[in-house]
Amino acid sequence: MEEKQLIAKYDIVSILVPFTDLSNCKVRPAIILAVLDADIIVACITSKINGSKQAGEIANIFIPVAPSIENGLSKLSYVQLSKIITLDKSLISCRLGRIDADVLQKISTNLFDFFKV
Repeated sequence: MEEKQLIAKYDIVSILVPFTDLSNCKVRPAIILAVLDADIIVACITSKINGSKQAGEIANIFIPVAPSIENGLSKLSYVQLSKIITLDKSLISCRLGRIDADVLQKISTNLFDFFKV
């Protein structure tokens, strides 16, 4: 990503994300939850939900995001609250857009419930 392109909390970016077993990585969208000095904390975004999940678990862990010009997503996607990671800012390939206020409220509420903090 160009140094001049600024990123901010709640932006949706395209970023290189490692698989959970570290066997490989994939460029995928993610929402920035925090911007640190050299790193960012993101929640990954997916367009597919694993069919083995129970309905209650899906509602609490996968927050739906409808595609829009503002967020830059091309199809119905889901913020995965179970996939929150810290990554180096240099792994960002581009800024896609920004999350809307309604989705942000759902993320905040469900993060609180998910982590029981």
